[in-house]
Amino acid sequence: MKAFVTGSTGFIGSHLVDKLIENSFEVKVLVRHGSKTDYLNSLAIELVEADILDYEAIKEVMRGCDVLFHLAAKADFSSNKEDCFKINYQGTKNVLESASINKYKMVVYTSTRGTISCAQGEFINETGKYSSESSSDDYVKSKIAAEKFALEMNQKGLPVIILNPTAVIGPRDVRPSSIGNIIIKLLTHKMLPFYVNGKLNFVDVRNVVDANILALSKGNPGERYIIGNKNITMADFISELRNITDDKHLMFKIPYPIALFMTYLYVFICRIFCLKPMFTIKKLHSLRRNNFCNNSKSINELGLAYRNFEETLKDTVVWFKENGYLK
Repeated sequence: MKAFVTGSTGFIGSHLVDKLIENSFEVKVLVRHGSKTDYLNSLAIELVEADILDYEAIKEVMRGCDVLFHLAAKADFSSNKEDCFKINYQGTKNVLESASINKYKMVVYTSTRGTISCAQGEFINETGKYSSESSSDDYVKSKIAAEKFALEMNQKGLPVIILNPTAVIGPRDVRPSSIGNIIIKLLTHKMLPFYVNGKLNFVDVRNVVDANILALSKGNPGERYIIGNKNITMADFISELRNITDDKHLMFKIPYPIALFMTYLYVFICRIFCLKPMFTIKKLHSLRRNNFCNNSKSINELGLAYRNFEETLKDTVVWFKENGYLK
């Protein structure tokens, strides 16, 4: 079977390519002009260069494959609305329509848990409504639009399965993700020693990859699957990190109103100096809500076996340390 992969130079995508090769897939990956492909060049795969926004080019390079793993996304939370919608919505529209024209047998689309509204006093599951406009940043809004289009394509005959991973951590986070950046800054003491407690969920990047492979054979087209493992508070997450690294640096819990004021000030300063904020107002709002998840659907239907969270966190820290991110 031949798989076409978008987002192959990313955190999840590079791990997925490895797993596909391990499972004897022929692999064809889409890369942008100028992308760093050193790692991919060392693998027995086919690289094709095209702009995901160029429909005709995408339609052409996607010829000759059987299944699509679509992971390409603009996940920079400080990006403007136009940039998010170009890549996350229009890009998804282009690859799904191309998959349909090229008669692909299955599409596995990796979205985000953020598209599903937070629960009030209970765990989030796949029956949840889409997140509201007021609570979503442009990234989440663009992913909601892309999910809705994907489900429309499924109804028209293109089998599409949607995966909704939570906060993804793990080794080989080369261009550190948002949560990867937070871990680095926490451990190098390059952020203010304050936090707001909240309810979070984390998942190992290797479990997200496993879910992609399992969805191909066990997933039901037209369904969403939350891929999330450990429900944990921010306070306990910081404690786990400190235990792994034997870090004695103190962190102080602060009330939400103070955190809100500090975040407004931080974002304002970032704008003045043309910096990309690591954290935004809407991300602070999201942290305050209940992000605990129910992962039973991914376990029962996909057969996904989640890794031990403490080992995942240790693997993440060790990789950052061995590769010079914690200096």
